[in-house]
Amino acid sequence: MRTGILVLAMAIFSGSAWSAEWTLVKDNAKSGEKTYIDKSNVARIGPLAQMPSLTNYQRPKGVAGRKHLSEKALVEFDCENREFRKLEFYWYSLHDGEGELIYSYKDLGTKLPVAPKSADEAAWKIACEKK
Repeated sequence: MRTGILVLAMAIFSGSAWSAEWTLVKDNAKSGEKTYIDKSNVARIGPLAQMPSLTNYQRPKGVAGRKHLSEKALVEFDCENREFRKLEFYWYSLHDGEGELIYSYKDLGTKLPVAPKSADEAAWKIACEKK
């Protein structure tokens, strides 16, 4: 299973060689946040599903004095328990995961509940839909 995660992550985050088919799943008019997922890169392993996501921010977010306008992430969804966690994420200086890489993190993070009417719920439904 660990090999499957690594292969998917390498395919997703290998720079210009990666072409995604982004689908908008949540447009938050209040915050200006837009969240997209790549339905063509869903990997199912038992009750778990992994899928890349992209979030664009209308206003820059800051970390350690550096600003970013977008985040690409590899998200794992637990289809049975309605939970998710980010396996890795990357913050970029420009929209759509472009520009300078500001920060990256890889970890088997804590699972969180999928909140109703959230971007996470929209993505969870797509990742976990029965084929």
